[in-house]
Amino acid sequence: MLLEQEMKTTLRILEIEETCTGCGGCVSVCAKNALSLKYNEEGFYYPLLDEEKCVDCKFCEKACHVLNNIVPEKPSRNYDAYMLKAKDKDIVRKSSSGGIFTLLADEIIRQNGVVYGARYNYEKERLEHASSDDCSLDDLRKSKYIESYSGDIFKDVRKQLIEGRKVLFCGTPCQIEGLHKYLEVKRVVTTNLLLVRFVCHGVPSNRFFTEYKHYEEAKADSKMVYFDFRPKTRGWRNSDWLMIFANGKKETGPYYYYYYYYYYYFQLCSLLRKSCYSCKRVFHDVADITIGDFWGIGKYMPDNKDQEGISMALVHSKKGFNALNQISDFEYVERIPVEATDYIFREMAERVFLLDKRCNIMTKVLKNGYMKVAQKTLRFPMLTWRLKNFVKKLLGRKI
Repeated sequence: MLLEQEMKTTLRILEIEETCTGCGGCVSVCAKNALSLKYNEEGFYYPLLDEEKCVDCKFCEKACHVLNNIVPEKPSRNYDAYMLKAKDKDIVRKSSSGGIFTLLADEIIRQNGVVYGARYNYEKERLEHASSDDCSLDDLRKSKYIESYSGDIFKDVRKQLIEGRKVLFCGTPCQIEGLHKYLEVKRVVTTNLLLVRFVCHGVPSNRFFTEYKHYEEAKADSKMVYFDFRPKTRGWRNSDWLMIFANGKKETGPYYYYYYYYYYYFQLCSLLRKSCYSCKRVFHDVADITIGDFWGIGKYMPDNKDQEGISMALVHSKKGFNALNQISDFEYVERIPVEATDYIFREMAERVFLLDKRCNIMTKVLKNGYMKVAQKTLRFPMLTWRLKNFVKKLLGRKI
């Protein structure tokens, strides 16, 4: 169910829970501020209506990309694919893969533009969209496997474009489509807008992450002041987790040591937003560029043992090609066959059939809480992974 409310006005955006992506387009377009994004019972963001403010103009419905966009059922091949890596080793070290987001962002900022991405707000305990005018690029870079709160950030993007500034907006495919539709409804010229989506595997609930964060803070007896899903502790090809606490404690290790990360990584399709299971937006080329880790390197170049990080970029438009062509600080940029990126489409297609599994687990979560379910279902498999890892290390020493 959506957030409970007695409805005097019937808005279709409040009736599409299975497909609503929580992008915030309806919130941004509402001139009366009658809509806001709030948690539902599962901890995902959905629009909540203040009926006293609503004038039933239906602009929110016009700006809803779910209600108005037709998404293709099969992947588009209308793009060029590249593998690439930043020349600056510090950029690569601070990035989840090869630094493509930073290179694109630096070029926009060099032109006195502004960059939008997701940062974690430790005070409000949520991942949220923000701009490089309000925080450092360090806050916006790197992968963060949590649903982000967009609020009415599209309003700010519109303001910057009207003022003539260059804008880079990076987000999930549904956030990109939401912004695109919002700007279309507001009739904003988007010549200066570069839309960059990342390869999205679906979003878990921010509430789940907050419960997990509190669990780790209780163990450390201190507030968490920093976390990193991709610290490259053991190299780029290994998925590790890093936590730093206010009392100086620091912990890092493989993903299978930590409940939240294990659920996201190994039990990937268990606790995502409902709309993620039927998502086909990865097939829809609204963005100018799609970025991500080039995990296809294993098949495309099996002899490549790079542990620093390699990025992938799919270029969907002339604007995207020009943006990539403006960058000179590559260690290398190489065009690759589009077939080398097939894995991102295959993974999305497989998830469609796992909604039943999600429903069964979420029923338990709503009754007992995220962490209790995670501890009960994952304690043994996590212990098994630790034991396997220990045995491998032991055998390695003997050899």
